[in-house]
Amino acid sequence: MSTRSKTKRFAILATAGAWIALSIAACAPTTMTALPETGGGSRAIPIPSSPPVLEDSFAVSSLPTGAVWNVFVQASDPDGDMSHLWIVVTQLGKRIQTETLPLVGPDQRAFSGYFTVYPRGNLFSPWENLRVEIRIRDRAGNLSAKAEHEAQIGFQTREMAPAKWASATHHKLGTILFDLENDGGNNFDTRGR
Repeated sequence: MSTRSKTKRFAILATAGAWIALSIAACAPTTMTALPETGGGSRAIPIPSSPPVLEDSFAVSSLPTGAVWNVFVQASDPDGDMSHLWIVVTQLGKRIQTETLPLVGPDQRAFSGYFTVYPRGNLFSPWENLRVEIRIRDRAGNLSAKAEHEAQIGFQTREMAPAKWASATHHKLGTILFDLENDGGNNFDTRGR
């Protein structure tokens, strides 16, 4: 094989390798950072961004009617740019509500705290199921993995928050007011049927 053929093959492989590297880099989320450029202008350079990490969460699985539901969350972000908690509250089979709770200051890098869901309304049935789905979004648009918790309303709480969450009880992230929807009657009254 001639030197010219080897050089041409190397050039083709190098070009293909560059295209592959650019294709892989294009799949990674990025943020844009302006860097000074000679001549007084600036140019934007893409910098890869890491998604937030939802490290752990906890919530009791039952609560008495009229009680608030505390949901504990621990998260971090290597980039320190977490923006907000993205929470979907669902009364199973009836209503869905999406809420955001902003993260500010040091909470944008890491936090351990809780938010409260306050289910409001009169219940005709002896219990309802409430679910929360939690994700964390950063300023680059990345989302953490999802955590889910479900509770039955109308039953005494038998669980206690594990000791690991003791310090988190001093860091409230926010409150979500959730209006329970009634189905108009007692589903468990079988008289007259």
